[in-house]
Amino acid sequence: MPTIHPQSIYNFGVWSSGVANQFTSQVQSQMSQQGCNKEGFDGLLIPLQAAMDLLRGITEQVNKGFSGKLASIAMGLEATANQYQGVEQHNTTLLNQTPARG
Repeated sequence: MPTIHPQSIYNFGVWSSGVANQFTSQVQSQMSQQGCNKEGFDGLLIPLQAAMDLLRGITEQVNKGFSGKLASIAMGLEATANQYQGVEQHNTTLLNQTPARG
């Protein structure tokens, strides 16, 4: 039977949460500053400015959804680790209460 290390699962959840926050903020910044930049949209390209605004709004919503999912995964990992820790403590208590045979 494989050994489960609740602290390792918890640490991974905490790390995942930090990565999720950092990653989504970097992606949002890059999308806004570079991906949806309207600089130079003059003359015949002026009508495309509205499309770029729409694209920026869509990418912000997608990024928020993605960020929420990553945060949920991280919270799930942390909750799972806490549950495993509780099971381990309960089993240890039961084993300590069991009289030795012999």
